[in-house]
Amino acid sequence: MSNFLRYLGPAIGIVAVLITVWILSYIEDWSRDLSINVAETSVDAKDERLRTWHTAQSLADLDAKLQQIATYNSLWSYDKSENTEPTTRKIYLVRTTKIMRFKDDIIVTLRRAEDETIVDVYSKSRVGKGDLGQNPRNIRDLLNYLRN
Repeated sequence: MSNFLRYLGPAIGIVAVLITVWILSYIEDWSRDLSINVAETSVDAKDERLRTWHTAQSLADLDAKLQQIATYNSLWSYDKSENTEPTTRKIYLVRTTKIMRFKDDIIVTLRRAEDETIVDVYSKSRVGKGDLGQNPRNIRDLLNYLRN
């Protein structure tokens, strides 16, 4: 029993260090990820993967793709869709993080302009001051899904 206790403390310490390193490896932008819990696309975003997206796909097609996210990925759920104007649709999604089960609210705004749809995405954590980069990842994952 004494040998077990002698090795238990260092083993717990090693596991704690490994978990900390694993969590910190998710941080991409140290200046934002520890203090900001919201992200959104914009036309001039520093990260090109977070820029407003233009596509020829229709509002209905994009809405259908977003509904499929909840079908094929258990971390995503489709909340609702509403037309705010004749050419604009807002779609509300929720993404749950894998381990801690935190919920992030995502709003996808689809605006039809002539022969293209403009896609903007907003993602916000429900709790906490920082998101460890999860909200930008939510946006990138969502846009990648819509593009493919």
